[in-house]
Amino acid sequence: PMQRDTIFRIYSMTKAITSTAIMQLHEQKKLNVKDPVSKYLPEFRAATVYNDSGSVPTKRKMTIAHLLTHTAGLVYGSGGEYGKLIKKADAMNRNNSLDQMAKKMAATPLKFEPGTDWAYGTSIDLLGRIVEVASKQPFDAYLQQHILDPLNMHDTSFTVPLTKLDRFSANYTSNGKGTLKLLD
Repeated sequence: PMQRDTIFRIYSMTKAITSTAIMQLHEQKKLNVKDPVSKYLPEFRAATVYNDSGSVPTKRKMTIAHLLTHTAGLVYGSGGEYGKLIKKADAMNRNNSLDQMAKKMAATPLKFEPGTDWAYGTSIDLLGRIVEVASKQPFDAYLQQHILDPLNMHDTSFTVPLTKLDRFSANYTSNGKGTLKLLD
């Protein structure tokens, strides 16, 4: 049964929290959303974009604004040869640090030229690394100090501590037969 203090998964709502952190840093003049990503992550200086013959250097510099609007060319994956490249890069492996993730993303061609298309993808994940660089703090520590604590969001985190696990909501999915099954 639902309780007043039940803890829910917010999944992609972390994108809004990450974007808030970026906008705070923009207001503090620690970064500018018009800045190229390579100003904070030099590994993106040699960004490439995928095409049928492999990859070619990008014509445009990827900016923080491109990341905020999912127009950077970073995607979660897709089919075909490009999908294989994304999977091989293993950038979204949960065991990667944000620094490792960014380096793996930079070594993988973009799906499209920055600013020319839209795709829901890994752009906001990359912003987490930019928060670390611009704030000189670990991402989770920045969020805790500047967003979560001031808003009294004591139960918001990337993980649920064992002491709060009994308050963690059940998670269900369709079983394909018209009813639900419990996910782990």
